[in-house]
Amino acid sequence: MVTPETKTIVASAVRIRRPDDAVLLVRPAAGLGVGAWSLPMAQMHEHATAEATASQVVRDGLRMDPGWFQFAETLTFERGGFDIVINVFDAIGWSGEPRYAERDYEDAAWVRPDALEDVDAVPEVAAWLRGEDAPVPDDVVPERLASMLVEARADLLRTYSAIPDRDRTRPLDGDWAPVDVLAHLASAEAYYLREARQLTSLEAHHWRPFNAEQWDADRAYRARPMDSEVTARLDQVQTDSLKTIGGMVEAELAHYGSRGGGGALRVGEAIAIIAAHDREHAGQLEKMHSHARSGGGA
Repeated sequence: MVTPETKTIVASAVRIRRPDDAVLLVRPAAGLGVGAWSLPMAQMHEHATAEATASQVVRDGLRMDPGWFQFAETLTFERGGFDIVINVFDAIGWSGEPRYAERDYEDAAWVRPDALEDVDAVPEVAAWLRGEDAPVPDDVVPERLASMLVEARADLLRTYSAIPDRDRTRPLDGDWAPVDVLAHLASAEAYYLREARQLTSLEAHHWRPFNAEQWDADRAYRARPMDSEVTARLDQVQTDSLKTIGGMVEAELAHYGSRGGGGALRVGEAIAIIAAHDREHAGQLEKMHSHARSGGGA
């Protein structure tokens, strides 16, 4: 499940190919992919560009001239509790032979893609080099992302509708009533959608999670919303979300932005958090329903 706490590392990698199709692989001594054969790569740091990081990998790490770069592919895989995202560039017009420090790489070798089965390489990188299609995350495909939001919201409203009308506006979880949950989700969705839009339009924008504590403090000074009012707002914000998703293409949803607390996330991932948030609070509504059946609550 996608959560705001997902840790993502974004890196740049370089595919350096000889005329005989052999590709330069390295075995890092430290950092990303330590101990396994992979493409030369390095983590992108804040404010650095993918191309500049790729250039450092070749010039500083391998003492080679990279020539110029052409974007090739974005690969994603999970390692050690982190989502690793690698933007791969092809080095065009490169020259030189790899020379490296022991602190950077244990070894380097030219390997043909059809011989990778005998090499202890990062599986996702090896599969791509062999020409296999990389799996596409659901949140970068507009139709799948929209279905994700619709299904999560349907499950949520099904749980909410099971709570009797008379219980929807009375506290059943501390001072929270079921209508408060829906009001909270409507505000959170509007916020997450705005944050996702800013990731695509503002280069320096840093994504941050919804401030639930501030929302809760504001709620204490407002009248509890009516059932019809809050369900109409929830419907409207999802309509806006689906309209936004429908107007995007995979490349936009796959675009990466930065988190305010460090790391990165895809635009599609930022929108998918809406569905994860719905499912989290569907569990809260189930507990409220249980309290209502047993006569609990304030």
